[in-house]
Amino acid sequence: MRRCRLVMAVLSSALLLASCDNDVDPKGGDSGDVTSSVIEATGIKLIADKKELKVGETLKLTWEIEPAEAETKTVSFTSSNENVLAVSSEGLLTAKEEGNATIAIKLEGTDKSDSIDFQVIMTKDALLSKLKSILLEGLDHEKEEAMDGTINSSIEFNVYKDSLQINYDANTKVRYYMVGKSLTALSLKPDSVEETTIGVLDEDLSQEQVDNYTKLFSYVYKNNAVFGLSSLLSTVISDSYFFGLEDAKENLKFVSNSENSETTYALTTNYVDASVSYDKRYYENSLSFSINQNGQLTKGSYSIEPFSSVDYDFTNNKKKDGAKATKPDKFAFTISYGERKEEDNETLNRSNYLVQTFDIDTKSWRNKGEGEALLYIGDEVPVEVTNVSPALHLADTYSVESISNSSVIGYNTKGNITYLTAISKGEATVTIINSYLKTSSIKIKVIDVPAQKIEIGVTSLKEIEIDQTAEYKVSVTPIDAADRSFEAAFENEGMSQYATLTLLPESSKFTLKGLKAGKVKVIVKATSNPLITDSIEVVIKAKLDGLEAIKAMLVGATYKNSLNTLTFADKTSGTATIDGGNQYSFDYDVELLSNEYVLVFSNVKSTIQKSTTNVLNEGNGKRLEPNIISNDGKQIKITSTTTSMTLSRAS
Repeated sequence: MRRCRLVMAVLSSALLLASCDNDVDPKGGDSGDVTSSVIEATGIKLIADKKELKVGETLKLTWEIEPAEAETKTVSFTSSNENVLAVSSEGLLTAKEEGNATIAIKLEGTDKSDSIDFQVIMTKDALLSKLKSILLEGLDHEKEEAMDGTINSSIEFNVYKDSLQINYDANTKVRYYMVGKSLTALSLKPDSVEETTIGVLDEDLSQEQVDNYTKLFSYVYKNNAVFGLSSLLSTVISDSYFFGLEDAKENLKFVSNSENSETTYALTTNYVDASVSYDKRYYENSLSFSINQNGQLTKGSYSIEPFSSVDYDFTNNKKKDGAKATKPDKFAFTISYGERKEEDNETLNRSNYLVQTFDIDTKSWRNKGEGEALLYIGDEVPVEVTNVSPALHLADTYSVESISNSSVIGYNTKGNITYLTAISKGEATVTIINSYLKTSSIKIKVIDVPAQKIEIGVTSLKEIEIDQTAEYKVSVTPIDAADRSFEAAFENEGMSQYATLTLLPESSKFTLKGLKAGKVKVIVKATSNPLITDSIEVVIKAKLDGLEAIKAMLVGATYKNSLNTLTFADKTSGTATIDGGNQYSFDYDVELLSNEYVLVFSNVKSTIQKSTTNVLNEGNGKRLEPNIISNDGKQIKITSTTTSMTLSRAS
């Protein structure tokens, strides 16, 4: 082995000597006396049109190699801070964020290099774009990784594997979850609980919309629902309070600070909003949020504080002493991240609010919720429930499971409501079942419709004469009462000496015939319900003839035609309305003159005088015929200043 290695070494040396002896200058001739033609670079210069760039801006660098004939042309670039200013292998700069960076160029294979210091500045538009980009990335983390959080130190939210719950307080909560393909909200309030369907996946909701509800805290900002706290901040930043109004953007200040693996971004601005000339507002606004090393939004807040002319001096551009913001809008939150858990004891669970027990409510039935359940034949009542357990429960539907005697009780459904119908007399047990198969039973008694009211006609005569017969109409209600018959009798037997009482059941009447002067009281009772009564008192008056009869007939009577009215209050006085407007009070008497009953007015007093053409005159008439009462007392012809008129008895 050693012998082989020695031979190889000798051969290599020989070949090397041969090569040296045969080396040729690239330009021709022997190399022994010829100098190399390679031109070495002595320097390189980096050239830039400007040294200040805006975020998002690009710039192409150029360079010069000295001397220009130098053979080496390959260069490379480096940036001292790629996060601020990136450079490509061709020398293209891209400004990425605010800061300083040094760009260096090096001539490959040499120690020749050059560099330029650059400053990258952030424009307001670039800042907005950057912040929204950060928040957009934060939204992705929030949707997939957020576990829980707090809002304004009082509201809490929890993101579970398949649902999201917001706890506004101990008695006000809402949970969003899927039931099959239906997005459902279970809402708990202090005095109620409700389950509503928001929409159906692949019909009126996309998967993204479902995820928004079940993975992101939602907040109503300016009447619009915003899903995700990252989205909320992005919306507020873009609004007029920061970037959306030129004056707000002009006065905007921005700082960022990194500490404990988190970067906090903060905006402040103050400005006057004069877009509504009659309602100028001065604003002091701030917004901040923190992003951790994983790109997750961990906390944030904003404060919008408007000041009206009451608190701000727009002439001198300063706040007044003791100035207070008008309806400030302040919002703060924190978010925690981690593995999302299954629902726990704190999760709203619909099964806890399903109806377990209930009673059938009879308050709207004939028994008014007291004692045994009672219906009248023909009644139709809704199935309603009471004493429901749990006290806070989801709305439910109730239907008939069974009826022990369907000839007594029937049922029908109208919409979502079940009604029971009383068909015939008897008893039946009805069992009601809800949608969760819980039942309740009740025994119902059905009877004929009883009489509930009895009345003697209001126009019935309360005075009759001896030998006069008067009819009295009696009504028993309701009209569908099974027995509408009645009984009538004097209050006591002694009254039968004054009048004769006769029942006329076929016409629902009774009659009284006067026997002698006196007073009777008739009491009527419903046959089916003797507790239902009515009564009337009737005076039997001695029969009057001639003048006395006419005088008696006037008392309490009213006579009228289309424009005129006479009312006789008592035996000596009355009132009148003449010609539809003139009103009087008067005294009166009746005289028998030339076989005619003449009405004589006295002490006539005008209470309302609207015209002088037709007036009530004192005496028995003037210029024309006297005031004449017909022999039967049913008409009176009176004479005014200019005309005569006939009035008929109305009562």
